[in-house]
Amino acid sequence: MYESLLGVFDGYRNVRLTYTDGDLEIIAIQPPHEKYSWLLDKFVTQLSEEFLWKICPVGSSTLKRPDLEKGLEADQSYYVQHESVMRDKRKLDLLKMPPPDLVVEVDITSHSIDKLPIYAAMGIGEVWRYTEHTLTIYSRSEGGYVECEGSPTFANLPVQTVIPKLIEDSFEEGNLKVLRRFREWVKQELSVCVI
Repeated sequence: MYESLLGVFDGYRNVRLTYTDGDLEIIAIQPPHEKYSWLLDKFVTQLSEEFLWKICPVGSSTLKRPDLEKGLEADQSYYVQHESVMRDKRKLDLLKMPPPDLVVEVDITSHSIDKLPIYAAMGIGEVWRYTEHTLTIYSRSEGGYVECEGSPTFANLPVQTVIPKLIEDSFEEGNLKVLRRFREWVKQELSVCVI
């Protein structure tokens, strides 16, 4: 049924399907969710540019593992450590390819299915979970995830202390102004620490 519904909703990017062990959840995405997701994508892109790291974004592509009976769409997904492996791939098959290194999950509505165990089962190394006013970063460890003080992908930079404030400021100042402020903050942080 999950595979059939993926075909039915193909092309409808305002719907997210989550499936695990026989349970299915369908969520319709609202405009605030898309704004948060868009800004978080821009923040990750800016971090990659400042670190001079190549990334391969796969956005909200369906991540599924039929062998695990699990599937879902993150709001944003990236290959960072595995960018060179995934650069020329046109289809995502997690049975033959590594999972994304980093996913971003915007969670401003109530969900019945906890997505962290699904991401852990798939082997995703880092998850950024944004709820209104809070960004929590998780790193995969044995048995699940542990909460981190910074992003392991980006040299433990404490982005979760800055990003929620910038997202809130974007409603008053606009997106481009907060994106410039974030870039300036990253440059300042990188100038005072050794990577």
